[in-house]
Amino acid sequence: KINKSLTYSWIIFRGAGQFTAANIADTVPNFDDHSFACTTASGYTKIPESNPSARSDVARRYVGFHHGRISDTSGKKASLDEYVSWLQGLCSVLNSSSKPVDALRRYAAESNVPLLPNPEHILLDVFDVQDKFATTGSGGIPSRRPMILKDQSCEVKNEMFVVNANGIDCECHVHFDAERKRYDIECPQLEKMYYCSDRDIGPSIVDYLNRYQSFRILPEERDFFYTLKQFYRPGLKFGDEYDDKKTNLLAVLHESRVLGTTKEEKGKKTLRRSSGWDPRTLFGIIDSYGRGTDLAGLFGGKPDILVCDDMTTESADFIMVHRGSNSKPPRVVFIHAKANHPASLFSATHLQDVCAQAQKNVRFLSRFDDAMPSKAARWHKDPWKSNNLMVKHRIRIGSQEQTGTEIWKDIKNAIVHPHADREVWLFLGQVLSKGEFEKALTSHNPKQEAVQAAYLLLTTITEVAMANGKLRVLCSP
Repeated sequence: KINKSLTYSWIIFRGAGQFTAANIADTVPNFDDHSFACTTASGYTKIPESNPSARSDVARRYVGFHHGRISDTSGKKASLDEYVSWLQGLCSVLNSSSKPVDALRRYAAESNVPLLPNPEHILLDVFDVQDKFATTGSGGIPSRRPMILKDQSCEVKNEMFVVNANGIDCECHVHFDAERKRYDIECPQLEKMYYCSDRDIGPSIVDYLNRYQSFRILPEERDFFYTLKQFYRPGLKFGDEYDDKKTNLLAVLHESRVLGTTKEEKGKKTLRRSSGWDPRTLFGIIDSYGRGTDLAGLFGGKPDILVCDDMTTESADFIMVHRGSNSKPPRVVFIHAKANHPASLFSATHLQDVCAQAQKNVRFLSRFDDAMPSKAARWHKDPWKSNNLMVKHRIRIGSQEQTGTEIWKDIKNAIVHPHADREVWLFLGQVLSKGEFEKALTSHNPKQEAVQAAYLLLTTITEVAMANGKLRVLCSP
């Protein structure tokens, strides 16, 4: 069992990306394996019957590649003689003619510290803990407000970068500690601004970032990145040598003029009698299945089911289903919307949020996952509410006589159809420009934020593909 940790993915960064196989060499390589880092391996072995102190007859063993740390869950304590015998056995294997597993070479290789480790770009990862921190009242901000870090993707100049925290620009210092071979962030202002409600996380957001190295850094030396407390050197090239045929990254981007001018997700008001969303918002465009826009063809006409699952523990902002026919397979689309104002050309910060949502919930698109979205049972009862706005019906298209559970059953029936088209859409208003993104990736000196954004998208493509789905990124021209 190999734990595959992708370079810029918050969800796989946390260790959720795993696959199991009797022999890794027998697995089919993914097109972006070069951007994954192999960090741990675990497996099971039978415990000899002569070990009565073991909890069971099978033990799980784990090895971390970075530090060579090994653990055994059998619960058995070893004597010194047994430990020495085990070490001698390891030495025999290492000194034998056994060869390393070549299949692991498909992944990004761990690297020594590059000659130029000075940070040029940093992408903070606070997705898992952002709801655990609140304002202290420092800096003129009222206390107990949720932590909002607006710019998590930051250019670093002379080891300095600026984070906008709840409307205040905080100047942060990041430097590479050559002795400890890790980066450290210093920002007294951020430390004072927030307190943590969970003592296990740490006293401050800066302490959390440093303790877990919860960020990704592109150093001054090209073709390296730092994550998981380690430098890596993937095979993917950006700049003059970039070849999209190796990744198909640009091929999943679909240009839309209307998305280039849509700056709000949900808007500041809903339609009369709370019947829907402002048509000038992303939610309004989705709710009308793109009618009157250049997205109408992609929506494919009026769907048979359209449900809004937005807010709290959502599976997607919207779920759309075309049931299909004898000559046409069903189509299921999970839609995740994100807007930005002012417009950005390739915002890694905003992409990180929407990619994280898509990756976390892709399991609902799998034919083999029986989980039901947490709000589904009440889709027919509960209205949509957000920031004093309300839309009466979450079931936008479909039988109003059906319960939410019955609607989900219909959606699941379409998902499990053997020939179904399963898609995940990132529906981006002024977040990403395909033309500018391509230009930034293929220029002689590729923009670092564009590189961060590329890895985020590559991660999401792979996660969706693992659920037998296809990713579409709907964005500005």
